[in-house]
Amino acid sequence: MDISLLKSLYELWKPVFPHLSLYIKEVYGRGGGDIIEVGPFCGTIFSLKASGTGETHTLATFPKGMGRFFKDEIETFGFDGRIRILECDDAFSCFKEHKFDLIIYRGALFFPDFFKVDYNGIFRMLKKGGVALVGGGFGKYTPDEILKEIGRASKELNIAVGKKEVDHKELLKRVIPEGLHKHIEISNEGGLWTILRR
Repeated sequence: MDISLLKSLYELWKPVFPHLSLYIKEVYGRGGGDIIEVGPFCGTIFSLKASGTGETHTLATFPKGMGRFFKDEIETFGFDGRIRILECDDAFSCFKEHKFDLIIYRGALFFPDFFKVDYNGIFRMLKKGGVALVGGGFGKYTPDEILKEIGRASKELNIAVGKKEVDHKELLKRVIPEGLHKHIEISNEGGLWTILRR
């Protein structure tokens, strides 16, 4: 994977993250807790941290090389030493069970040739009462003018990374075999999200 494409997507989506974080906070419904953002499409954790949401903050990135990039971003935001960062794999084998109150896994549904979403692995990482947002989109609070501004470039970059279209029915086919359907809600609010609750 050419990580320069991932970096370009991150830079393009920076104006979205503060608005997307409002949607994430609404779904989460809490102020504190242990928060982690995972995968190759991180970015909202900086807005969550800046707004005072969460007590501890972690980034778990892949593929290799994104960790260095996000370490620099942590320093840019002035959060060095206050956001833990590590490079992991798409099964998140570097974490023990029941560790996080909020897990954010953005872009997770749309790149099956790039990585596999391990729903049971995500569920394993949740504490009792925790919530995970697995999916993608801009949330329902991002202004239309921002979406228009980044829309074309975002589409082109996502296609270059390997984005595939996924609808509600296809998502259900993926989730049900994982045995977690009783813990899952699918939301179309500003994207397509699988919301897992333990």
